[in-house]
Amino acid sequence: MDESKSARRSRPVRTAAIQTLEARQLLATPSGARPDNLTWFDKGERQVLIARMTNIPNQSTLAGKIGSGTTAQKRAFDNALLDYMRTRSNVDYYYAPGDATSHAAFIKNSISFSKPIAAGDLIVDQRKFPSENTGDATATLAGDINYRAPNGELGTSFALTVNRFEHFGSLADATWLGSSKAKYVDEVRYELAQWSTQFQGLDVPSNWADLGKSGWDLATSIRADAWTQAYFKLLSPDNTSWGGADNTLMLYKLMQHGDFLYNVALSEKVDTSADSNKTMTLASALFALGKMFPELDTAAAWEQEARELLVKAMDAQVYDDGSHREQAVGYTLGVIEDMLNSYQLDVINGDAGLWNAQTLDAMHKMVESYRQFLTPDGRRPGVGDTLRALSVGLFLKAGTILDTINPTTTTVSGNVASNASSFNVANAANISVGDVLTGQARSELIRVTGKNGNTINVERAVGGTAAQTLSSGGTIYVLGDQPFAKPTIGDVWLLGQAATTPFLNVPTTPEGVLGTRGKAYAMTDSGNYIMRSDDSSSATQITFDVGPKGGPHGHLDPLNFELWSGDRPLIVDPGPYKYANSADRTYVISTKAHNTINVDGQNVGWIEGEKQPALIASHNFQSGYATVTGTQFGYTTLKGQPVITRSIWYDYGGTMLIVDWGESATSHQFQQSFNVPGTAAANVAGASGGTEFRTRFADGGDNVRVKTINGGSLTKGGLTFVTDDNESDLKADAYRYTVSKTDDFAVFVTLINTYTGLSVPNVDAQMITTNPQPGQPVQVKLITNGNEQ
Repeated sequence: MDESKSARRSRPVRTAAIQTLEARQLLATPSGARPDNLTWFDKGERQVLIARMTNIPNQSTLAGKIGSGTTAQKRAFDNALLDYMRTRSNVDYYYAPGDATSHAAFIKNSISFSKPIAAGDLIVDQRKFPSENTGDATATLAGDINYRAPNGELGTSFALTVNRFEHFGSLADATWLGSSKAKYVDEVRYELAQWSTQFQGLDVPSNWADLGKSGWDLATSIRADAWTQAYFKLLSPDNTSWGGADNTLMLYKLMQHGDFLYNVALSEKVDTSADSNKTMTLASALFALGKMFPELDTAAAWEQEARELLVKAMDAQVYDDGSHREQAVGYTLGVIEDMLNSYQLDVINGDAGLWNAQTLDAMHKMVESYRQFLTPDGRRPGVGDTLRALSVGLFLKAGTILDTINPTTTTVSGNVASNASSFNVANAANISVGDVLTGQARSELIRVTGKNGNTINVERAVGGTAAQTLSSGGTIYVLGDQPFAKPTIGDVWLLGQAATTPFLNVPTTPEGVLGTRGKAYAMTDSGNYIMRSDDSSSATQITFDVGPKGGPHGHLDPLNFELWSGDRPLIVDPGPYKYANSADRTYVISTKAHNTINVDGQNVGWIEGEKQPALIASHNFQSGYATVTGTQFGYTTLKGQPVITRSIWYDYGGTMLIVDWGESATSHQFQQSFNVPGTAAANVAGASGGTEFRTRFADGGDNVRVKTINGGSLTKGGLTFVTDDNESDLKADAYRYTVSKTDDFAVFVTLINTYTGLSVPNVDAQMITTNPQPGQPVQVKLITNGNEQ
């Protein structure tokens, strides 16, 4: 709940087209407009609001308080409505208004809470606001904010960002976590009044650019979501800075947002836009409005329409195997978050039965797909339009809401030394092999490796933690075998204190605690296949894509793979870079930029759609090895209609063999590409004209050796780049190695080894099939330490 919609999907950064003003110190929130001194928000607007609240118990009494609309009468109405909203019992948010004080104290005592305060202070003291989807506060909006043309911009990406109001989340959190509620609440009151005055209706400004007009529905959805979350934090009776007029104006505007989004949602039922992530955001925001404001006459219709649209949008965006149709892992996260938040509201209010088993199963599959895609250190792989970012925070929320995380407790029997490999607990009935434990006041994670009665055998100091002593009688939390991370501020607001307490002492980003994922996992609907050596944070993992492009956020990369080992990517996907009409963006989505096969340096055609006949895939997962083979027919526009096939064999360790076939009715250049890190630390060896290349990281992590087995022209390209979200310009140096053959039929056999340190393992491969022919299999033998396998 404390992440922006943009951050959750980890979209690439767009370059802001703004000129920020010089930083100014202590620029206080502007005086003037506040909900209680607006001339336009008068008797009539209050009458419209209460007339719509047909399901409020005391509607006529409240309506009568408005009277002729004197200042005293309006204040009496506002205060009575505020009292009702604070004490009503007909619906529950994730927390009751009165819980805010306790939640804030819990957060302050247990969780890092400086970020929302810092963000709130930048807004209030320096008038610095988020400039783009990154959330970085680099845009200065001093004086009265002109939301219709912030900093003079009409319908630009920046104007949309300002009008999304995602910064209200920081202001609402800072209200409870900072030293002064009034400071941050007054900013919310000012911005609410200022924006509402400029947008008395919700129509997009007619003088906005096309970008702004097309993005207005999404901006309105995100704003509705941000305002709803902020409203319930500000509603607490302990927040005396939030007044009756503030409450009435926000309810009035939220009602308008509900009407607007409902009308948009109705149109979504009859067109094809349900496959857009924007539709999911809209449905989630509308659902919360319908669920949480049942007093309004149209709330039930909003809720029903939104719930149906949520499921429709999920089905349209996610394959049956749980992966996202855009072939960009970050977009799966956005769908999961919206579904979980909405489902949790129904669970809290006794309406879980409105979600059928099929929908819940789809949610479980999405979470599992996301878990399988993560690299062993808990990062998203940089495939498609997904930034490579740590992303284990989802699982505590998902596990709690979907009831796959059910922590229990026991106590230690006797003192336990930090190096003890076994110890006794009072009751091990709820402990299973593979479970992770932690002490009530200890930050060590301990994995159970065996059990005999109440004696448990353990692996100490897992997940990047340090071993510690345990005191007799101390509480042990049994966290289970599902992935988790330390709760965030948002987790506390969403899940509550009881659900988050067992996880307070675990790391923010635990390493290698993604649960048992297995050595191979197939997502056959999307054509994504995962193979790995083990479940440790330094495991080797291969992600192989035999799926369609994936719409605007997928790339032209069929048969692309990425190799991760020893805590880093070694054969690297180029990633998304930045959304822009640029040569760099054109490059990173191209076929030749990926670790796949291109023909004549050309892009493959856009292969789209489920069960696409232009893509054929098969897999064979055995106990000692895995193979995946894919064929793509995406070059039908080229002369001779070349066909490409790739088969990957992996031994679940450090060795993989790749066999690639290129076949055409006419001669073409068939070319493999491999991106490897180009930093000084990578110290890449291997020049053009050789038979192999390798990295030479000297830090004790893993390296990779790539060797051509049956010839071809090996070329080391000039220094290029892959996307790196840790760099200010999103670029990390890389070399693109290629192996090329020109003919109407070409076969490439490639040996790839990962290994720790600088010594290349004594592993080689030889062709058994010495003269490959079209339509015939190719046999290769491995030779390890001089012995054939």
